[in-house]
Amino acid sequence: MRRIIVLGIIIFSLGSALAALAEVFTEDVVTNGNFTTDLSGWTTLNIDAKNNLLDQYPIDGQFLTLGHIGEIEAVRQSVTIPADSGLATLSFYYRFFPETADSGDYLRITVGDISETISATTGSVSLWTEYSLDVSALAGQTVTLELLVNNNSSSLTFADIDAVALTAQSYAELIGTVTDSSAKPLRNAEITIKNHNKEIVWSGTTNKKGKFTATGLPGSSKSYRVKITKGDSKQSYNLRLTWATTKERTFIVE
Repeated sequence: MRRIIVLGIIIFSLGSALAALAEVFTEDVVTNGNFTTDLSGWTTLNIDAKNNLLDQYPIDGQFLTLGHIGEIEAVRQSVTIPADSGLATLSFYYRFFPETADSGDYLRITVGDISETISATTGSVSLWTEYSLDVSALAGQTVTLELLVNNNSSSLTFADIDAVALTAQSYAELIGTVTDSSAKPLRNAEITIKNHNKEIVWSGTTNKKGKFTATGLPGSSKSYRVKITKGDSKQSYNLRLTWATTKERTFIVE
C-alpha cells in the first residue's frame, strides 16, 4: 500500500487570504497485489500458496491461479478508498482458460457493490491482458475486493491473475500566476475555469503576488477553458489536466 503525495497551497475561491495544505496523491490501497509475499493480506477460499501461486513468467512477483473442476476458488481483502479520491481504478493482468463455453464457468470481479463477470462463453484469453474497473463511486468507503473463479462443469476452467492494484488518485490542481505583458503580477484578477461542457468548475481571484491555486479539478482528456479578467482586459486560455497532478502556468493579460 503506497501513497505518493505532492503538497500544494489552496487559495480559497472567494479570494480569502486564508490558506491550507491540499494533497495531490496517487495511492495503491491493495496489499500484496503482486503476491510477492505469497497470500499475505488476502483471505482465501479453497486455495493455498503451494498449489495456487506460480512464478513462471509472471507480470510481477508471482501470479495467482484460480480454478478447479467443480469448485469455487477466490481471494478477498478489505480495502479503504480515500474519501478525497477523484478517480479510483481497480486493475490487474489476467489470462483465462475455459475448457468449454459453459456459462456457469466464469471469472468474477467484485469491489463493494460493483461487480463484473468474464464468462467462459467469451472464449480463452491466452496472453496477459490488462483489466480495469472504475470504482470511483466507492470513495470514502471500506469495501471488500474479491477475485473469484467458479467452475460449474466437469471440465477445467482457470484464470491466472497478477499485478492487482486499486489506485486512488486525487483531483488535479492548477497553480497559476497572472501578469501583464511586462511580467508585472496582477492582483485581484478574476479567474473562471470551465470544463468542456462550459460548466464553471472553479472561480477565484489572484493574491497580491498575482497567484491563484485552483483545486478539485477532475482529470480530463479534453481542454479546460481558463478565463482571466482584470479591469477591461480579458484573456482566455485552453489547457488539459490529468488526475493527481499539479500544473504550474503563467497567464499573460494584455
